Amino acid sequence: MIAARLQCQQNRLGSWIKSRLRPTRVLVLGLTVILVLLVAVTLIGLNRMNQVEDQLAKVVRGHNRQSIMASDMLFVARERSAMLQKIVVTADPFLRDDYYMQMRQMGSRFIATRQQLLELDLYEREKELLARQGKLTSQVGDLQFRIVDLANEERMAEAKALLYDQALPLQEGVVDVLHEFADLQIRDNEALLIESENAFTAAFASMGTLVSGALFVIVLIAIFMTRTVTNITNSLLKSEAQERAIRDNMSDSVVTIDEKGSILSCNPAAEKMFGYSVDDMVGKNVSLLMAESDRYPQDKSCDRSYHGSGWSGATAKTRECEGKRKDGSTLPVDISMTSVTVDNRRIVVAIVRDITARRQAEQAMQHSRDELEKMVQKRTAELMQANRQLQHMANHDMLTDLPNRVLIMDYLKLISAQSARHKQLTAVLFLDLDGFKQINDTLGHEAGDFVLKKTASRLRHCIREQDSVARIGGDEFLIVLGNLDRKDDVLPLVKRIIKNVTQSIFVGPSKATVGASIGISLYPVDSKRFETLLSQADKAMYGVKKKGKNNFCFYADMNCEAVVTSD
Repeated sequence: MIAARLQCQQNRLGSWIKSRLRPTRVLVLGLTVILVLLVAVTLIGLNRMNQVEDQLAKVVRGHNRQSIMASDMLFVARERSAMLQKIVVTADPFLRDDYYMQMRQMGSRFIATRQQLLELDLYEREKELLARQGKLTSQVGDLQFRIVDLANEERMAEAKALLYDQALPLQEGVVDVLHEFADLQIRDNEALLIESENAFTAAFASMGTLVSGALFVIVLIAIFMTRTVTNITNSLLKSEAQERAIRDNMSDSVVTIDEKGSILSCNPAAEKMFGYSVDDMVGKNVSLLMAESDRYPQDKSCDRSYHGSGWSGATAKTRECEGKRKDGSTLPVDISMTSVTVDNRRIVVAIVRDITARRQAEQAMQHSRDELEKMVQKRTAELMQANRQLQHMANHDMLTDLPNRVLIMDYLKLISAQSARHKQLTAVLFLDLDGFKQINDTLGHEAGDFVLKKTASRLRHCIREQDSVARIGGDEFLIVLGNLDRKDDVLPLVKRIIKNVTQSIFVGPSKATVGASIGISLYPVDSKRFETLLSQADKAMYGVKKKGKNNFCFYADMNCEAVVTSD
């Protein structure tokens, strides 16, 4: 009878222990799943970042290519206009034919580049701009061929009138559309930069939110586990058999301590975790299991503290510290302590959990966040650099790195406004090199390019700091001189330019020499319209070429019998 009752009680005890331990196992499994999900979220986030980065790089390369092709069309359009101007001012029919052939070659290059651009994947705004450009180019083409016919018939006055009054304004419309197309690429790249920054920021924020949420859930689970295990421990301490069954089957270390910090008992998990046997631990101070850095100093004012153990303080709380194994190595642990009273004796039950895997996961997560931030900063810097390069290419000549027509016209507007406020003059100098074609024909185009770059360098050194020089055509340069008090203030600068440009240039073993024909118009004396000032300076330059070249002339003096000399 007694044996039967004892067996029944043992069965009931076993069922009770299993029912208490099942939630703990489920919670441990849930914690493991959450850690796996954290790693998965990080990997998915990084993969998405790489996809966004690759897609962005592809689109930016496309915009860069479109911008370069538009710049090439701008260059060809200006070269074609320059050839046409040479045709209407050239009396030699053979030279006119040569210019006409160059003009046709430029036209073929323009059409081929435009066709390549149309074959790209363009959106509606880009197609609208190219359609506008196509209509304007068609009108300009008809006028250009009419001008050529008039020039071949020696009807130069009509050809010039048609060129300056109709063809060039229409061509400027074509140039404006192409500039708008190139600016559109820059704005698109800027928009892409902002979009990529927002995408990276949003992805980073999403990952941070997910990680924070997961960590919050882990904390809740840990708290719940701690309370659950604590309740189980308090109940099982009433019976030695129950206490031993729980401790021996727990995956975490369980250590019981008296008021002085002496170890009363420990489970097999504690032996495995710290490397000591039960006999090595029981009766010793609990400081045996703690690293030196995590031991609290002895509190002599309180006889009930765990002297120097590092385990004293309020119970029912959890803290992280460093444990020490028998071999001297350390490990990160999480300690949860609960105080219970058994037979009027206060006992502390400590549950020690190895958190090495959690620490490693946190370090890996922090490393991932650091790498992600570095990647965002790197890609942002690359996009900003690419955008700066595009802006520079859109406003500068590729051969000489001088400002192009667009940039010099903006500078002309700015310096003219300043001159108007101070009641000063602004001079526009249209410079064309004399004898440059002969250098190209005899020494080759590479030599010609070298001469152009050398001339550009000389022009930079001739002008003042507040002045600007640009290349606007094959061998044509535009110089803007501001802050002039009198018309004669231009003369020293012009003479210095002619003197420096006409000095010989050594191209390998050969020596090349060019002249400089310069036409000058003044703001606001000759005109207040910037395109008109440019046209006036151009006309004055051609007046110099008709009267001997390598000289300069003011637009206002073109009707004089003699051209102003450079002496």
